[in-house]
Amino acid sequence: MGLRTLLGESVTADPSRVVPLIISLSSMVIGVVFAGAVCGLMAASWARGPLAGLPRPVTATVGGVVLGVAAATCGYLVFAGAGAIPIIVAGVAGISGLIGGLLAAPPKGAVIAAGLIGTAALLVFLFLRGWFMTDLLDLLVRTPDTFRWIGIIGGVVAGMLAGLASYLYLRRRNAGTGLYGFMLGGALPGILWLLSEVATRIAGAVLLSYAGQPQLADSLYLGQAGDAQLNGSLAALFTGATTAILAFGLLDGGGAKGKNSKGGKNGKRAPSNGTAKGGAAAKTVNTKGGKGPGNKAKTKTTVGEQRKKSSPTAKTHDST
Repeated sequence: MGLRTLLGESVTADPSRVVPLIISLSSMVIGVVFAGAVCGLMAASWARGPLAGLPRPVTATVGGVVLGVAAATCGYLVFAGAGAIPIIVAGVAGISGLIGGLLAAPPKGAVIAAGLIGTAALLVFLFLRGWFMTDLLDLLVRTPDTFRWIGIIGGVVAGMLAGLASYLYLRRRNAGTGLYGFMLGGALPGILWLLSEVATRIAGAVLLSYAGQPQLADSLYLGQAGDAQLNGSLAALFTGATTAILAFGLLDGGGAKGKNSKGGKNGKRAPSNGTAKGGAAAKTVNTKGGKGPGNKAKTKTTVGEQRKKSSPTAKTHDST
């Protein structure tokens, strides 16, 4: 309802006022991708009826497509009557839902679910930042670099929250995930944000081609907001992956190391010297005390050679 009031009616009345719609497309894309991935995971995990016998990629994709169709229908109805704009918005929403379904197709469902948990934390942060953006700008000195630093710092904070949320989910799930799984789970929210920014730039160019070029002030505002969002997505990607890796190394890695050291100190590890001595003793018994004819012949020959070498008479007889 708020989207219809703030954007739908404004764009329908004047298609040239499309700049706020382009800026808000990023949040719409990442939200629809997130919802499509959740529906894909639910369809793949709880498939019933005709979908029960289908492979996981098929059921996950079906879940994403259903969500994408619903989002596309809502997008078209919101901007109906504004020329080609509702078709473009519906297409972006439908493709975003399909991408979300494909995201849930891989068999490593725990890592994808952890990334979606981090994405939920990212969406909550973006909502709160947008809600208090006006108050934040009033506290700061507005310069050309203000939006850029807000995007970078916001991306770092969002990445830390997303990486920590994904790590806690994987640790609680105890899915046996390795380092790369934790890294992917922490980086996935930033990856989705980055993909949404790429989609926003493509869809924004198409929208501007139909609605006409905006005014100079709107064009500058659109450029600054787009750059800030792009910097924030990159910062969230690297910060989320780094946070998950550090948490895995400091918490899980340190705990495992301490357990191994404690086990060795208590003597639970098999002594290597005793095993070597036992092996040497077994080898001596098999060589000298074996019952087989080969062992007897070998022992007899060896003793005869030792007597021949140690006897002076044998040495004189040989030389004669």
